[in-house]
Amino acid sequence: MARASALKTEVAALKRARILEHSRELFARKGYQNTTLDEIAGSLEVTKPFIYSYYANKGAILFEISQLGIACSLQVMNEIRAHDISPREKLFRLVEEVTVVTLQNQDNLAVYLREEKELDPDRSKEIMEKRGEFDHGIADILEDGIAKGQFDINDVSVTSKTIGGMISWVVYWYRPGGSQSHEAVGRMIADMVMKIVSRPG
Repeated sequence: MARASALKTEVAALKRARILEHSRELFARKGYQNTTLDEIAGSLEVTKPFIYSYYANKGAILFEISQLGIACSLQVMNEIRAHDISPREKLFRLVEEVTVVTLQNQDNLAVYLREEKELDPDRSKEIMEKRGEFDHGIADILEDGIAKGQFDINDVSVTSKTIGGMISWVVYWYRPGGSQSHEAVGRMIADMVMKIVSRPG
């Protein structure tokens, strides 16, 4: 019985992923407002009731696409912060690995950044709170590094937001298939961040 239930859950997750994939492609190409549920259903070769069995409306689809990137970033951040390593190593690994996650979710984040204004206010607030949680996580690492003499920073809040912005900005300029891999870009951004926060000498 448990195996059948697990299989059912797995199949449902695959169907939701397919809906998100086709919706994201249409939102990216046509824009959220110019994409209808009929078009999403047609792209999937299913009926609208099929989509309604997984998502209440088009806004719910946009929300799930929008929150995927930050949810993955928070997971990575929490895993790294749980390790018993120095603030320097935590910060380097966080920036490196979250940059990779950001690039892996580049299409989702590009849709979110363009269509954020279309989100329901409560859902937009939920995503902003998660982004704030991410900034606070970076700030905690920076404060720990200052206390241990590893970082030289005048304003922790501004620095944490700047680091978050450096990571997010890769969504705009990175081109898949170019000369730099996700991992190479992650290391490059992490190196830049360490030069910003490290004590001279």
